[in-house]
Amino acid sequence: MKALKNQLYFFIFLLTTNVVVAQDTINTESAPSDTLLTEPSTLVVFESDTLFTLTESLGPFSPYERASAITLRLEKLAGNLLVVHADSFNITEENETVLINYSNTPLMS
Repeated sequence: MKALKNQLYFFIFLLTTNVVVAQDTINTESAPSDTLLTEPSTLVVFESDTLFTLTESLGPFSPYERASAITLRLEKLAGNLLVVHADSFNITEENETVLINYSNTPLMS
């Protein structure tokens, strides 16, 4: 069980590292630096571990709302660790947005 949880942490780390780097690159090229932090930043925390920071709204959702939704989805996924299949994770890119899904359930964008 602990090995599955560690694998989930590692997988989330790999996914978020690429997304955060991609977001930083896109943001610094397309917007002036003084407009990047218009919303207060919010941490995405999973089981007492900080995974990453959200600094921007996405559509009508504030960074806090996004972080809360991501945390709830990860907790739900972690509750089903015995049935998680690594090959069910997928990453798709649509209209300058990267979507991370498990099966057909979006985890984050």
